[in-house]
Amino acid sequence: LASMRSQFWREHARLFRGRQHVRIDLRPIAKQHAKVIAGHLLGEKGIDEMLVESIADQAAGSPLFAEELARLAARGKDATGATTIEAAMQVHLDALDEKARDAALRFSVFGLHGWEAGLGALGIAEPLEALRSLAASDLLQEQASSSFAGTRQFAFKHAILREVAYASLNDQALRNCHRDAGKWLATVGEDDAAVARHLELGDESVLASGYLERAARRALAAHSLRAAVDMSERALAFAETRETRFSRAQLLDEAWSRLDARAAERESAVREMEANADDDAGRVRARGSRLRFEDARGGTVSTSADLESVRLEAKKIALYDEEARSAAALANRYAFAGEFEKAATVADDLERMSEESKLPTAAIDAWQTRAVIAQARGEVGRALDARHAAVRAANQAGLVAREATLRINVGFALTTVGAKDDAKRSLEHGISLARSIGSEGTLRHGQMLLLSWAATFGKDPSVDALLEDPRRVAETAISGSWTPHDRETLGVLFYRGMELLALAKNALLEDKRVHFENARTLLSIASRGYEATQMLDVVPVALGLLATAELALGDPAAATAAASRAASLLDEGSPSLLNEAPIYLVLHDLALAAGDETRARAAVARGLPRLKKRVDDLADTPYADAFVKEIASNGELLRLAQRYGLSLGELRAYRPETLARSSTS
Repeated sequence: LASMRSQFWREHARLFRGRQHVRIDLRPIAKQHAKVIAGHLLGEKGIDEMLVESIADQAAGSPLFAEELARLAARGKDATGATTIEAAMQVHLDALDEKARDAALRFSVFGLHGWEAGLGALGIAEPLEALRSLAASDLLQEQASSSFAGTRQFAFKHAILREVAYASLNDQALRNCHRDAGKWLATVGEDDAAVARHLELGDESVLASGYLERAARRALAAHSLRAAVDMSERALAFAETRETRFSRAQLLDEAWSRLDARAAERESAVREMEANADDDAGRVRARGSRLRFEDARGGTVSTSADLESVRLEAKKIALYDEEARSAAALANRYAFAGEFEKAATVADDLERMSEESKLPTAAIDAWQTRAVIAQARGEVGRALDARHAAVRAANQAGLVAREATLRINVGFALTTVGAKDDAKRSLEHGISLARSIGSEGTLRHGQMLLLSWAATFGKDPSVDALLEDPRRVAETAISGSWTPHDRETLGVLFYRGMELLALAKNALLEDKRVHFENARTLLSIASRGYEATQMLDVVPVALGLLATAELALGDPAAATAAASRAASLLDEGSPSLLNEAPIYLVLHDLALAAGDETRARAAVARGLPRLKKRVDDLADTPYADAFVKEIASNGELLRLAQRYGLSLGELRAYRPETLARSSTS
């Protein structure tokens, strides 16, 4: 439950887009109620009905404005000149004697509430007497308890009153008061971020930077990622030694890696680490950060080899945390590239590090790597188990950013097995966690995989608001804009292309070709990008879907080239995180279009073993039926197999009645 001024909705309304919420706007109070407020404060003067009427009209339904206008009138002031509530409060402040007014203005530096001892530190003699005088003037209220021992706490009666008082201080007085407030707050144990804010406003930036660093570390531990980045940057700007600059740059890099690992702004943190590393450990850490940043942005053909080098160097000098970070990135790259033996070896090392060095993230990364390996091999049930284990480990370790990513990944895995409702719940849970900590990179990851859900199961208005941004990214790529080759962006293009193929099948005739053309553009960019960055686990299916678009657009030669290459990649051992059925379906359709039913039948037979492996691996899960019923391409491949009289073998999870219920392709 939150309350805010109407200005909030003008400046921050987008924060609530795509979220269920109820907004209740307070209505102005009735005129008769404003008259009651005015009459109460006017006392005997309240008998003057014309004055009460005038105040009620001028207040325009604001109870606070009615109160301030009545207070002015009760003191014999002409309230008609106060055209705004701020003006009325300014008159109220100006009516104080010089000592009381000075105390009110200085007190405003602390914010809505402050302390007797703090006001004394700002140069006010007999601060308690001054505060009680302001309370008697109905500007402040004494609080029942205090944040700090040994000193009384007071608060402004209203936030607007505090703002009016604060705006009345000149620039030099503001700087001096903030400086003194920061130094006093530091002595009583106030939060480091609050101390730093006052010191910065008091032109004590170097002194403030130490408090900012501590506050940034606390914000990072509390998953307040945007605050951690902001405070780390400000702390780094005023670091005075190379050692301090390196330490703060490393902190900033870590904050960015959780907020948005691919963000261009992260470059400044990595560059500062490289410039200020003055020993072997620092240089290894800086190199590792550079490579992980490059990896988040797609990487190059040498990224895996370079990460392996850093991992071994870190191990050699006992930098176990750095070894684990580089190993995690390396394991993922190996898995996505289909180098499963290497990926499994690194995953084993991660598990060892988790046990020996007590690094919970290493165990999580080991599970995640094994999940990718298993799914790319068609062991989808095993992959689901590994992904759930990773989620549990992250949750138990209190690693919210990791848990958000992993829950999203579970949603993706459930999408690929046809578990529509379970997948959506997991995706939305992960996205909600990402939003709660402000992790922009994780949110983008979630939106990309939510798009995969929409592409698989069809349009759902309940997720359209969340998918506005990724669909807009795809539109810019269609228009010819340059596209970065990180995994999230390429994924958006791939899944939007997949979604457009599905939309084209049910579109009006005049829209079909546009959908197919746009799908071809996106799938072409995605498949080239995946290959260039060695993320080979999506390449075969991307080529298969590209072939589908080419065939629909009347280019069988281009379709044959793409589909044949996709099937050849699989035959050569390429990984596939996705169901391979679309590749064999388009090969079948190409053969039929050429009038070659024998070759069409062979294409279906060629795809059955891969489908059988995935179906069988789901036999002991609740998702075996859904895999055939909800994933249209899987059901279609099995129906074609029946039509051609092909043996389905001993499909452990297959039942003919399931296939009969499946929707048509």
